[in-house]
Amino acid sequence: MSQTNPAKPRLAPLEALNRLQRQIEKFNNLLLVEASDEDLKAFDVETESVLADAFGNPSNMFEAYAYAQLGEAGGLINLPEEAQLEGDQDIAQQSLQQRKAVLEQSLAEMQARQRQ
Repeated sequence: MSQTNPAKPRLAPLEALNRLQRQIEKFNNLLLVEASDEDLKAFDVETESVLADAFGNPSNMFEAYAYAQLGEAGGLINLPEEAQLEGDQDIAQQSLQQRKAVLEQSLAEMQARQRQ
């Protein structure tokens, strides 16, 4: 996932906060309408762009989101217990929970950066 020429964050913290909040709102709307695979893929591309602009690429949040798409982000960030469950829970549901958790943690991290 690392690049030979890492990109630095391109957004000021306030703009990054606004974009991350909009992504969370979009994600919640996608969950309400049970988005298609194509809609989720488009959302993922957009979210990766927002995370790269907000944190740079590579970054912990960018990589965590990439793993969340596969349902494998449990060890990369502090995820709520329901987003880490394995076994009975299907991978698609786990992936959705992890995507949301990564977005929420990204927002919290950006809020902390803005306060500094």
